[in-house]
Amino acid sequence: MWDALDGGNVYIYGSHRDYLSSVCWSPDGKRIASAGGGYEIHVWDQTDGGNPYIYRGHSSDSEQSNGYITALAWSPNGQYITSSYNAIGPGKHGAVHVWSAQNGSLIRLYRGQIDQIQALSWSPDNQRLISASTDGTIQVWQAVSGGLLYTQSGTTWDRALAWSPNGSIGFLSIPLISEARSLLLGHPTAT
Repeated sequence: MWDALDGGNVYIYGSHRDYLSSVCWSPDGKRIASAGGGYEIHVWDQTDGGNPYIYRGHSSDSEQSNGYITALAWSPNGQYITSSYNAIGPGKHGAVHVWSAQNGSLIRLYRGQIDQIQALSWSPDNQRLISASTDGTIQVWQAVSGGLLYTQSGTTWDRALAWSPNGSIGFLSIPLISEARSLLLGHPTAT
């Protein structure tokens, strides 16, 4: 972690055993969740690296396969963290976990898409999540219950998702970097 004003190092967190691929801040700016190769997600204090816990909920997803955490998203109210794990190998697909940001207890396991999950984003009202998969779908679903609201098909490997700040316009989707020449604007109430 470095200071954006002067470029100096503020803190180096070195407790991961593998490469890093995902990171997100808590909405209050006090904690960070970070993950990558393997299945562990570290939740730690941004001032001193204190590690309240390591989420290992994706360990069952990783049995008999290599994989990595592809996306992390902290809910705007700070209560939940969402993570996706992508198993590598034939017939493997991603899993999305919604879990407590306070203690790491699993709230919901979501397997609504048949291939790897590449991106996740929370709606500003904390009620919905959007996930993009390499199966060519974007899904909007109820965050805690897991109920599917709708599926947008025919996309490519979308790598980034973002809700508008007030949630009324919808989401933006950016396809795989080599194909990123346009943005998809979706509305959260589409059918």
